[in-house]
Amino acid sequence: EVTTDDGDTGWVAGEFLGAAGSDSGADSAASDGLFAVGDEVRVSVEDQNFRAAAGLDADILDTLALDTLFVVQEGPVSVDGYTWYRV
Repeated sequence: EVTTDDGDTGWVAGEFLGAAGSDSGADSAASDGLFAVGDEVRVSVEDQNFRAAAGLDADILDTLALDTLFVVQEGPVSVDGYTWYRV
C-alpha cells in the first residue's frame, strides 16, 4: 500500500517501481524482481497509475509522477499478469 503526502493509499504494479536509491531509467525491480515489505521504492515511469486495489480493473485513484517515493506496505500480489505492491 502506498501512502501519499495526502494520506491516500493504493497499489502500483512492481514492474513500474525501482529501488529508491537507483537512478531513473535503471532496472525497474529489485535484483530478484521482487520487493519486500518495508523496502523504499520510487516510481520509474511518468504518469504511473495509482489504483484502489491490485489489478487492471481497479479504480485509478491518481497518476504518479516519475521518482515519487514510497515504502512497500504489502505484496507482492500477482494479478492480471503484473506483480502489485501496496505502497
